[in-house]
Amino acid sequence: MATEIIKTIKSSGGDYTSRSAFEAAVPANLVTLDEQWSGVIDAFEDTTAVTVSGITTDATRYVEFRVASGQGHAGKWDATKARLAITAGVDSLTISVPYTRVIGDQVKCSTNNNNYFDGIVVAAAAANARIVKCIVKESAGITATIRRGIAVGGISGDAYIINNIVYDFITASCIGISCANASGKTYVYNNT
Repeated sequence: MATEIIKTIKSSGGDYTSRSAFEAAVPANLVTLDEQWSGVIDAFEDTTAVTVSGITTDATRYVEFRVASGQGHAGKWDATKARLAITAGVDSLTISVPYTRVIGDQVKCSTNNNNYFDGIVVAAAAANARIVKCIVKESAGITATIRRGIAVGGISGDAYIINNIVYDFITASCIGISCANASGKTYVYNNT
C-alpha cells in the first residue's frame, strides 16, 4: 500500500499557501516512490489557478486535493470556507494527470468575459479522475458565450463526477457539466 504524504494548504502557517504551490511540489513519479500525495485545504480564498500535470500516477498512487475537516461547505457556497476563486482569464482548475481527486472544494470560475474559461477541466490525459462533493459556480455578471462548470474532454479512460453542485451558468451556451470522452465513460451521479 502506498505511503500517504499529507501536506496542508493554508493562507499562512501551512506547508503551502496555494493549491498550485502544492501541485508544483508533488514529485514527478509517485509510482516509483510508492506515495500518494494529499493536499489538505484550510478555509481561505485561493486565487491562483491550478494545473495538475507532469506527474506519473496509478490507482493507488495519486494526487488528491481535499478540504480539511470542518473547513468545507455545508451544501451551499460559503465565502468563509475553503474556496478557489480565480479572477484572471484562465480555467480555475485543470487536471491532466490520471487518478487525480478533488474532494469537497468550492470553485468559482474566472471573472473574465472571454470564452472557454471553465471551473474544473478534466483534460484528455486525466483518465479515472474524480470530482466529488464540490461546488462549482459562475462569477456574477459574466457574459462569455461558452462556459462550463465541470468539463470532461476527450479522455480515453473513465471519469467520476459524483455528488457535486454546479450553478449560475445562465447564458445560452453555458453548461453545468460537459462530457466528451474519447473511449471511456464519464460517471455522473447525484449532481445538482
